[in-house]
Amino acid sequence: MKQLTFLLSLIFIFNVGHAQDDIVVLSQDSFQSRQRIFLAPLDEWVFQQGHDLAWATPELDVSNWKKLNPTEINAEMEDASGRIEGWFRIKIKLDQSFNNIPLAIDRDLWAATDVYIDGELVHSFGDTGNPYRAFNPILKYPVPVELIPGKEHLIAIHFVDYETTFTQREIRLKPQNLQRFINLAGPEYTERVTRDIKLTHIYVTICISISFLLFFLFWLLVFLNPGQKIFLLFARYTSFVLIGALFIFGNTFFEISYTLEKVRFIVMVTSQAVMTIFGLFILEWVLTQKISRNSWIILVVILVTNLLAHVFSISFPFGIAFTGMLVYFGRIVFKHRKNIRGAQWTIVAGIVFPTLAIIGYITLHKYSLDLFNEYDKLILSMTILSPPFFLMAY
Repeated sequence: MKQLTFLLSLIFIFNVGHAQDDIVVLSQDSFQSRQRIFLAPLDEWVFQQGHDLAWATPELDVSNWKKLNPTEINAEMEDASGRIEGWFRIKIKLDQSFNNIPLAIDRDLWAATDVYIDGELVHSFGDTGNPYRAFNPILKYPVPVELIPGKEHLIAIHFVDYETTFTQREIRLKPQNLQRFINLAGPEYTERVTRDIKLTHIYVTICISISFLLFFLFWLLVFLNPGQKIFLLFARYTSFVLIGALFIFGNTFFEISYTLEKVRFIVMVTSQAVMTIFGLFILEWVLTQKISRNSWIILVVILVTNLLAHVFSISFPFGIAFTGMLVYFGRIVFKHRKNIRGAQWTIVAGIVFPTLAIIGYITLHKYSLDLFNEYDKLILSMTILSPPFFLMAY
């Protein structure tokens, strides 16, 4: 019995020591997408819920801390006020392949964090205090840090977040969203951020400017041709296009708060749904000279299921509704295909093209975030602007 107790004690001591002394050795081979090392999924993190500035100290005894990495934090950890707060720690060592390579800390998601290296505060992303201020990660440069190859470094992160019912699924505390929560970035990533900022501002400026011009043009046509219902439909459509462009890209030119981001997102996904359905309304009216009751029902169902998918992460109803919408309007086109003449084909193209773009956008977001981040602004611009241009051709 004494031998068994002694053996168990040795195992316990070994595990405690192992938990405190785990060191991740990183090499250039660890770089992944856009020359970044995703630190959040690593298994060597330890976590303690609560807050104490002393927890940034390198010599701290963490034998009673929990083995938990940042991808595992979730809304169930919130306190009575809804505040999710804790500290993560990990020890890393760079091998000699990092000689003369400048590195930086990159952050994703809106949670506020204070990042310490070897006990020294490197940067505060947002404000973890009271009042709390979330970190806006959109188009942000990484923060340069000095890490010496061959030397052991301690990274400690003070984490604070609030998650509400109306926090959209893309920024909720879920493992798939937290994979890139904290990253070590090389110089190529910084260059990529510069490129992304330039391209984003180009796309956004062009998209919003053209949306406004089309909005003005079609409402002018309504004023000059008050009896033409088709112009009124086109003008209403371009109104939603302009609203969509402003809210889709409204967070790229200036800093917005976490609350405003949630409002922007809800208006954005709503306007996207309305743009899609309203384009199909135009198609139906051109082919049948009416907008059926079924089309209005589809509009309501799409709006409701779209919000369920993006705000409450209940995606299945939207998938069914979106597929049903495509089938319904596909049947209308198929039924009247022999009667489609000349300019009417531009209306068909103006609906089919952005619909395919939306499907591609959703697919890339789900299966390839790298390609999504590369082409999302281009695809969104095409989705927004292509229908009005086809309408002009009509």
